[in-house]
Amino acid sequence: MKENPKAIDRMKYKFSGRGKIWAFTVIGNRDHAPEGFQNQVPYAVAIIELDEGPKISSMLTDLEWHYNEGIKKPNIEIDDEVEMVTRKLRVLDDEERGLIVYGYKFRPAGLK
Repeated sequence: MKENPKAIDRMKYKFSGRGKIWAFTVIGNRDHAPEGFQNQVPYAVAIIELDEGPKISSMLTDLEWHYNEGIKKPNIEIDDEVEMVTRKLRVLDDEERGLIVYGYKFRPAGLK
């Protein structure tokens, strides 16, 4: 495979894991959740603008929730500061005996 001479050189870069919520939505209906995530409803997914500039998508975790007009909503807002943490994403195959998949999520900054 030929390299593209116009491509930007790639280099390893470690991000701080901190950023702010740029946009978010709530998956509140099991029918709208992807396969393997239905049992986590409701949950929030956000576009995070990292402190270094790039934007990434991630599930949010460790949120406080409230009801507004009968709808469960997270206590988060655009521009809230968040930090990356490792959490369980899902269980493959059998929910009781399947392989647990871990990955990154973001939570409100400053939680212990």
